[in-house]
Amino acid sequence: EIPGCAPPGHMYCAFKEIDSCIDAGLSEQKLNNCGRLLYLVLLRDPVERTLSEFFWGREHFCVGEHRDTSVWPAELCEVANRGHGVTAKRGQFDTLNFLQWLRHPTNVARNRQVKHLVAHVKSPAELGLAECVNVGEHRTVNFWHRRYPVNKTDTKRSSEDIINRDTSLVEQAVNTLRRRFWFVGFLNQFQDSIDCFKRLGKMKTHGRIRGAFEVFSNHSNDVETLRDNISYEILQDIRNYNALDVELYDWMHAFFIKACFTSSLENEKEKNDIPLLLPETPQEIALSLHKRNRIL
Repeated sequence: EIPGCAPPGHMYCAFKEIDSCIDAGLSEQKLNNCGRLLYLVLLRDPVERTLSEFFWGREHFCVGEHRDTSVWPAELCEVANRGHGVTAKRGQFDTLNFLQWLRHPTNVARNRQVKHLVAHVKSPAELGLAECVNVGEHRTVNFWHRRYPVNKTDTKRSSEDIINRDTSLVEQAVNTLRRRFWFVGFLNQFQDSIDCFKRLGKMKTHGRIRGAFEVFSNHSNDVETLRDNISYEILQDIRNYNALDVELYDWMHAFFIKACFTSSLENEKEKNDIPLLLPETPQEIALSLHKRNRIL
């Protein structure tokens, strides 16, 4: 644990909060003279991430001896626990229960990945708080819902609905990835990401990095199995309610395929002498892939 960081277990801290607390910890240990840190990240398929949070959350956030009621608002826990308490690993799915949870106006689980990258706030320790900005009803309302207020007469929309329509947040998320992340991989292409990372850095994968990623990769396999048994209509509903995360994922995944599966990867890196560059616009990716497909 690095001094300045939030208490263990608070998994939804925004990137800026994590960066601030790590910087504070390094400064305290007089290790902050090494220049700006660059990070690694594995993005996750938004559908699988949403399913994962639903099953994990209602078992760990809302019930049980070690429940953490700071992550979801009380109303969301109530909706989530109306089902039969099944887990993804058992391959069971309560459609009605899940859809009520997904569509609930207090569902702070929507677009987690974009929110994680664009929330520019100080670390909880700097603010004298115990919770991260994307954790719990109070900080979420204070940060996100004040920025995206809902007219009290509008009973059909929530702040989360308004956030979901603000595509400028995707551009902000990509800019954060461009500036602060050395490598962007994908959890559902874990081995491909590891191989690409090794080629880019001309290195062997550190055992601790691989071990940490494999934990999430194994859990992802359980959710993939569940996803195969869910109707197209429900999967589309998940995508619609997480439109920002879907756009970010598709944008970055297109570039990942372009960068990691072309024979010119090593030549491009040597020529630029920089890590994995992210494109300026989605159109740049589309044009590049179009040219490549014409050549192939």
